[in-house]
Amino acid sequence: MIGLCITICTYFLIFSFWSDLVLKFKISNLVGLSLVNATIYFALLLWCIIAIKRKKFLVWNEIYKYLLIMFFIAIVSIFVKILNPEVRGVKIIHEIFYLKNWSEGFIIFVVFYNILDGKKYCLRSLSGLIVFFMFCNSIMLIDWFDFVDIPGIHKRNYGESSGFGNPNDYAAYMLLFLFTFFSSFIISKNKMHKYSSLVCLIISLMAFLMTGSRGGFISLLIASLFYFILIKNSLKSKKRLKYIILFCSLLLVPILMLPETFIEDYKDKIIPESSADINKYSHGRSTIWTEGLNIFAESPIFGSGFNSFSILLEKRKGITAVAHNRYLQYLVDFGLIGIFSYLLIQISLFKQTYKVFNNTFKRSEKIILVNYLSGLIGYSISLIFVNGEGSSVLFWFYSAVILRFSQFLKENKV
Repeated sequence: MIGLCITICTYFLIFSFWSDLVLKFKISNLVGLSLVNATIYFALLLWCIIAIKRKKFLVWNEIYKYLLIMFFIAIVSIFVKILNPEVRGVKIIHEIFYLKNWSEGFIIFVVFYNILDGKKYCLRSLSGLIVFFMFCNSIMLIDWFDFVDIPGIHKRNYGESSGFGNPNDYAAYMLLFLFTFFSSFIISKNKMHKYSSLVCLIISLMAFLMTGSRGGFISLLIASLFYFILIKNSLKSKKRLKYIILFCSLLLVPILMLPETFIEDYKDKIIPESSADINKYSHGRSTIWTEGLNIFAESPIFGSGFNSFSILLEKRKGITAVAHNRYLQYLVDFGLIGIFSYLLIQISLFKQTYKVFNNTFKRSEKIILVNYLSGLIGYSISLIFVNGEGSSVLFWFYSAVILRFSQFLKENKV
């Protein structure tokens, strides 16, 4: 019964995330309560039941201490913001609400790391994430080609489209799962499974290109290089070269399948005119980033205060925009202390998974870790070009699944 509840809870979190972002659904009888929040409360209850059953409340992971440090820094930064003379009218209740939304991914990581009480539940959750990934990509393509009009899907904005939220954010999310289908194609011995994985990969690459994300494309190229370095021991040199050529070729297939008008728009985004203004080419990012660095230089240690980047940018430059760069956002909001803590979290995620990867010899298990590590590299690089707020919940849920799976693999080796 508890196992069924774990499965329902993890799958419902995925569905509720999509319905919140795309359908904008709220539980009307409980003001302001989203489906994601309702799922988190149910997961907390489930955690308590599982803790009583196994007589252990908390399954420890060293990442918790970095998350707590980051959370503490965010709380302190609220008071830094209150003391900042440039930021007026700060209301504590609003800041607490923003803090709760900002830390939602951290909460999901801790809760689901504790309720995934077996390797089979991790694999079920991973399957749900992959099905959801294909669902979003398919819905995006269906909408783009006008088979069905879905108002919540962002589309046709200067050659950009997304399955949910901002196209650049969606591209960052896609990097987490793109390698899954290529890995499945490589290791599968069943022809039906092998070629269905190939079809899913082509659909995913089409959807990825349709985001029109330049930062996402750069991140994909770097993550792909890292992916082939990681799997070098799993493939013979001749096969490795063959698969590298195949992967590069597959990047060209969607280009042949997409409409010519879209390709022209995409070319204009990628290749600037000789006389193009750098600020126009970067969609205003060069101005935003320059001003962001100026703000950071004024308060480099503790930052300017929680969620203050956009406020200060509008006040000084008259520009209403976000940072379009998570690292710069954290530099301005939390200072060097905050960005250092955040980087420790990312390094810890990579380090823990990579350590288990090196000590795992079963091919199917090893490839799951390869997919995550490559996706993590791509996602982390893509955050140079986007804040990543829309994909944060799914990133942390995926990380909880993989790190708990890694923990079970580690325990089996002992």
